[in-house]
Amino acid sequence: MSSMGLDHIASINLYKRVVTGGYELLRVIDGTKAKEVEEYVKSLKRSISTMEFIICIVISLSTGLISGYLLSFI
Repeated sequence: MSSMGLDHIASINLYKRVVTGGYELLRVIDGTKAKEVEEYVKSLKRSISTMEFIICIVISLSTGLISGYLLSFI
C-alpha cells in the first residue's frame, strides 16, 4: 500500500479505475441495475449542471446590481 495523500492526481485516477471496475462488475452481475445506475448518474450530472447555471445567473445578477448601485455614487 502506498500513501495516497501525497499525490492527489494519482488517487483520483485510482478512484476512477475502481468506479469503472465497479460498473463493469455490476454489468456482469445485473445488467438492468447497471442501466438504472447509469441513468441516475446522467440525471445527477444534468441536475448539477442546471444548479451551476442557476448559481451563475444569481451571482451575475447580484454583481450587476451591486456594481450599478456603486456606480450611481460616482
